[in-house]
Amino acid sequence: MRPNLEASPKLKRGTRAVLIDLHPLWLDIVERSLDGLGVEVVGKFTSPARGLAAVEETSPELLVIDIETRRSEGEIDGLACLRSAVEHTPALKAVVFSSGQSDDVIAEAFDAGAAAYVVKTVQPDDFVSAIRQVFTQSMHFAVMPGRSSSPKPALQPAKAHDLTNREVEILQLVAEGLKNTQVAQRLVVTEQTVKFHLSNIYRKLGLSNRTEASRWAQLHGLLQHDRDGRLAS
Repeated sequence: MRPNLEASPKLKRGTRAVLIDLHPLWLDIVERSLDGLGVEVVGKFTSPARGLAAVEETSPELLVIDIETRRSEGEIDGLACLRSAVEHTPALKAVVFSSGQSDDVIAEAFDAGAAAYVVKTVQPDDFVSAIRQVFTQSMHFAVMPGRSSSPKPALQPAKAHDLTNREVEILQLVAEGLKNTQVAQRLVVTEQTVKFHLSNIYRKLGLSNRTEASRWAQLHGLLQHDRDGRLAS
């Protein structure tokens, strides 16, 4: 897991994180990724109970947890740890980084207070992007291609970020794999106009490039709507 850290804007200075995973190797991998975002890891734990204690003691801004982390005798499991951590620290951004991909597992994570759910087969850059997006109020699912990932309709996130109808059109076409020149031809506008709208899309969604924009559109269900890109009024 080797994200393009040079292309990843730093998070707010002073952002701290607690990491919980059964496997020390994953803890080290996540720590390296967060280091590239300027996040200070204040604790790494294979025990949910110890991780929860660290959250309660340090009140970090970020928790990255595998909810499938098994519990030892007398300990809480990963899901209970997540729920308790969010209840104790309401401002905590909790990101589940786990292997489970079933709808039930994902639903349980969000019911427990997760801000994002990322599977461990994710591309490295998408993991970094997901962490950034939870701090810009943008939900991000990173899952295997072809799987349904977002329980919310596309209309809500698009309107929540004040995307115009034209911006939604361009975002859909970019997500379908069209280049700027092809988007311009399809919409009968100049390529410079397409670039202008893409810049606005990146700014509104807190993204950095067309790859992130494409994934955002896919994971928020925009491609399930009519291809003319018009939002219902």
